[in-house]
Amino acid sequence: MPSVRSALALVVWGLVLDLADLRLGSFDVLPDVVGLALVLLGLKDLSAHLPGLRRAKQVAMVAAVLSLADLVHPLRTTTEVAGEMTTSVTAAGEPIGLWGLASGLHDVAVTLLIILVCRAVARAARDGGAVTVAEIFGRLVLWNTLLLVAELLATAAGLALGEEATELAVVVLPVVIAGVALSIWTLVRLWGLREGPPLASSSAQPRGSEVGFIQNGE
Repeated sequence: MPSVRSALALVVWGLVLDLADLRLGSFDVLPDVVGLALVLLGLKDLSAHLPGLRRAKQVAMVAAVLSLADLVHPLRTTTEVAGEMTTSVTAAGEPIGLWGLASGLHDVAVTLLIILVCRAVARAARDGGAVTVAEIFGRLVLWNTLLLVAELLATAAGLALGEEATELAVVVLPVVIAGVALSIWTLVRLWGLREGPPLASSSAQPRGSEVGFIQNGE
């Protein structure tokens, strides 16, 4: 049976690949669907040790499908006129319309996935008496839920405004920055579960052991 360590590593690295946005022109050179495939593999292995991940796996599959909308961004040409000079610039832009809706729902699905994983950890920690871990992941559930609401509002606004949605960039940017920071912090906490002591209660196991409240499968 795969270990908790390897399962958590797959989940975390899969989410890192999904959240990273490295593009060559309009093409995503780190396809989100690859990261979500790793997440699914990790959740499959982790569910043998940690109950309550069925919905997380379902959401991961939905997110993987929606991520295809973010694989290639549309190219847009803008024209600037200065005196008698006309300059045209073609560059990748954010998807709009139904394309943009699918892209936005992908972000929402990934955040929901993170919430479900954190909730499963918090519940298992609470049942196992690891109070500190339960509190930490309970707060992460709350913060990521607030991020989820913000993403839903941004997606709805983008769908309603269409091409004018770019005007929301100034408003959305702080949400994006906060979302990235929260995602990084959540991944750090999930990664910390592999070690045990940084997140464990006072009765934590020695460093290098499996987390006490997660059933040891080794």
